[in-house]
Formats: sequence, C-alpha cells, structure tokens
Amino acid sequence: MIKFNITLNNEELAHLTALMRHIESTGVLPGTENAMRQAAYAIAEKWKDYAGGGSLPGVKPLKVPTSAYARSIQVEHKTPFDYEIVSNNVNTPQAAYLEYGTKAIDFKKTHPYGARSRVGKNGPYLIVPFRWGTPGTKANPRVGFRNVMPKSVYNVVKVKKFSMTHVNEQTKFTLNAEKQLIERYTYTWGGRLNTKGTNMAGMVRSEGFAQQKNGSMRPFSSGYFTFRIITANKPLNWDKRPHKKTWEETWKKPKQEPRPITQTVARVMESEVNTIIAGGIEQDIGRM
Repeated sequence: MIKFNITLNNEELAHLTALMRHIESTGVLPGTENAMRQAAYAIAEKWKDYAGGGSLPGVKPLKVPTSAYARSIQVEHKTPFDYEIVSNNVNTPQAAYLEYGTKAIDFKKTHPYGARSRVGKNGPYLIVPFRWGTPGTKANPRVGFRNVMPKSVYNVVKVKKFSMTHVNEQTKFTLNAEKQLIERYTYTWGGRLNTKGTNMAGMVRSEGFAQQKNGSMRPFSSGYFTFRIITANKPLNWDKRPHKKTWEETWKKPKQEPRPITQTVARVMESEVNTIIAGGIEQDIGRM
C-alpha cells in the first residue's frame, strides 16, 4: 500500500478543539472539516493526474499511463481532521513499483516456469504474444497492445492474400514445467510477415475464439500479433545465427529507480492545502 496522511497541525485550532471537545462528534468545526475534505481530494486529484500521464516537477513521467493506477488512488476518511490518500489495490501494484523502484529481473529465470510454460527439447520455455495496433491508433495496454505498426507494414498485412490465422475450437493438453497438464489452443496458421531482424518479424493476423464460462467458444475480432519465446536454457543453435545481444543479455528488465511521487505531490500541494484549511479555520472562528 502507498499512502500519505493529511492532519491538522495548528495551535489555534488545537485550542478551539480542546475547548469544545465534548461536542466534537456533532460537527464542532464544520468549516474546517469541509476544508480538510477539500484538501484531501485536491491531493488525490493531483496524484491521479500524474497517474493518468500528467507531470510532476523532478519526477520522470509515466511512459505508458494506465487507468488502473489512477483508479487505485482513493481518499479514506479516518476522523473529521484525519484523511489518508492511498493506493491499495492489490491487483494494481504499480504505485509501489514506481514509488520504491524494482530490482533487475531476468525473465529467463522466472517466466519459463509458470503455469502457462511449456517443455521442449531444450527445456522449459514460454511463448509470449505481443499485440500490435494499426496506424493512427495509440499504444494502449488497456486494450492489449503497446506497439503500433507503421503504415508500410500495415499495407502488407491487411490485404486478403495475407491469409488469416484461426484459433481452432479444438484444444489440446500438454505438460508445463511443473509437469501439470495444461489446456492449450490449437491454430490453423495463415500468412506471416517476413521481415527478419525486426521486432515485427513473423507477425500474423489472427481471428479466433474465446472460451466463455459455459464452455462454449465465442468469436472475437481480428488482431495483429507477434510471438516471442523465453527459454530457460540457451537455444542449441543460438551461436550459429547473428544476434544484437548475447543470450545472457536477453529478456532482462533493468533496475527501476524509485520515483518520489507522493513526496512531490505533497510538496507541490502544500501551499494550496494550507490556504484551503486556513480558510476553513477562519470560517469557524467567525462563528465563535
């Protein structure tokens, strides 16, 4: 969970609350209470703005903003003068990754051993699909793709003679790295993009089915995909072909440095929050 706290620290207000503590639960300081609420939501909106692709001084902007990160930011009301702004969605751990950073990860040591892994002659491996957007669209992980193909490539793969790849209704069962039987889709392969040496090599246009809860198969619209393989062991023919990286350098995610997002939000919002709360206190003093 990522959170920061907004509480009052004002001698005059402390004096007022001490005098009227016995009626505090009935809303002794309505102006201040309302100001606290406004301040908390103003801080949350500033944080959400960054999560949605906005900027913060001195903080690296998000390369691919996600709505899930923004939605995870919530305001929690503890007491009339105590609010927390938190990102605590366990299904959206992005806030913690960004705030605290991450260590370097070698996917070759992790991904080939998961539930969707497979086992071949060279040991465990994982097939990773990458979906591609067409020209004019923006990379959008919410709909499944981070890459957009250039128009020159789209002109090749969109034509009828570049035949469709179909996902068959018939499936098969094979073992994963943990020796568990896993149900797999089968395919009737169509055309493949022959652009060796690029990240679009082998691209297919696929149309198939998704299994519904009742077990039936539902057609879904076509999309463009490339497939890459993460192997636990060095491929037998790796050294016989030219590569931009050594096998040891492949499929590694570099260390991600921490981003002081909440600290910066607090600093940027400090003046505005003080003004909001001071206004609420003045309202309540005027009622005394």
